[in-house]
Amino acid sequence: MRISIILPSFIKCLSRNKIIRNVLIVSSGTAGAQIISLLASPIITRLYTPESIGMLGSFMAIVAILLPIAALSYPIAIVLPKSHGDAIKVANNSLRIAIFFTIALTVMILLFQEKLINLIGMEGSSTLFIALSLPLAILINTLLAICTQWAIRHKLFVINAQAVVAQSLTLNGTKILFGLLALPLGKVLIVLTILGSLLQSIVLLLLMKLKKKEELKLPLNASFDSTLIKQYREFPFYRSPQGLLANLNQNIPVILLASLFGAASVGFYALCRTVLQLPVTLIAKSVNDVIYPQINQTSINNKPISTLIIRGTLWLSILGLAPLLLFIVVGPDLFSLVFGDTWQKAGEISQWLSVWFYFNFINRACVAAIPVLRLERFLLLNSLLNFILSSLGFYIGYNIFDNDVYAVAMYSLFGIIPQIIIISFVIFSAKKHDKQLLDYKESTGSSV
Repeated sequence: MRISIILPSFIKCLSRNKIIRNVLIVSSGTAGAQIISLLASPIITRLYTPESIGMLGSFMAIVAILLPIAALSYPIAIVLPKSHGDAIKVANNSLRIAIFFTIALTVMILLFQEKLINLIGMEGSSTLFIALSLPLAILINTLLAICTQWAIRHKLFVINAQAVVAQSLTLNGTKILFGLLALPLGKVLIVLTILGSLLQSIVLLLLMKLKKKEELKLPLNASFDSTLIKQYREFPFYRSPQGLLANLNQNIPVILLASLFGAASVGFYALCRTVLQLPVTLIAKSVNDVIYPQINQTSINNKPISTLIIRGTLWLSILGLAPLLLFIVVGPDLFSLVFGDTWQKAGEISQWLSVWFYFNFINRACVAAIPVLRLERFLLLNSLLNFILSSLGFYIGYNIFDNDVYAVAMYSLFGIIPQIIIISFVIFSAKKHDKQLLDYKESTGSSV
């Protein structure tokens, strides 16, 4: 059969697949945002120094590490309740917990001023700036997580995509503007990034309000419901510590690079990670946002879920190969050409870090299935293993080579082991789940 006949049939088949269609919708918005960022990056890297970008990288690393414990990961549970009212209560529980956390964090920053500033490599910043900006960033990002999960619950993938594009366009535009106004400072980048997250939250809420549907309203009053806290207690007990460990593992190189090699090394690493995150953000996150509620709904309907997970993993494995090979072969030259000669070292880092990102890319379908399969405890233990191995890799690289590139290289290679474990164990658990479901159906005489 000729390709001219096969290809249109294949495209038509894809368009009829609801999951793939939703992934494409989410990806289109994320793609627009990432294209904007990609086009803006060569300008931004020529306006801002590695030290300024490194300062933003250090700040956002701390935000990412603290974010999973700010609301104890309850925003992720917004998708799960069958009742609309219970979902609203979960959202408000999340907001109230985050408010208490940010108040406590502000007090801690004021008590441990110099130690914290030195730890995150921001010696040029005032305590007052950190005390105001860090808790504010965490609170706003928690609000964004709540709004995003609410939109995902109602399958408002188009609205999510629109909000992401609006945020990216505004954020990158203002970065360039302030850089041209001779204000290429790390503090400026931090403030603009915080405002960008706030804008994305506001856009999400406004777009949902324009739908004029009662079930889309999300009244946020920070009320508290202890019953739902207990019902979804696996999130603070397992998912929150796991998220803390996972983000600590992803961002520990930033902390170590800042303390051992300086802000410039953080800047190189931050740019490298931003570029490598493009396929993860573009496709893998979209897959996660779409397939998570799909797997959950399939499980609620007592249908097998392993096929969804395996197919998603296989497709991501194929899609991720081309970017992986590109960065391994021509990483340094590519970064020098696109971002300027100053950023060649970021390309050297990309040759190693791309391997870690590839495995983090292809495990998205498996990670999405973890809440449905109730594997939060396994994910916590795996994250602990991940943190130990990755930190050990960085330590070995630093002590043997005393070089920032090779320290990141060893961190990356050691870090792929837990990713392989996640993929293997989740698929095994999904197949076990399906077999138990099949046995139950057969014993009761009903069809799967």
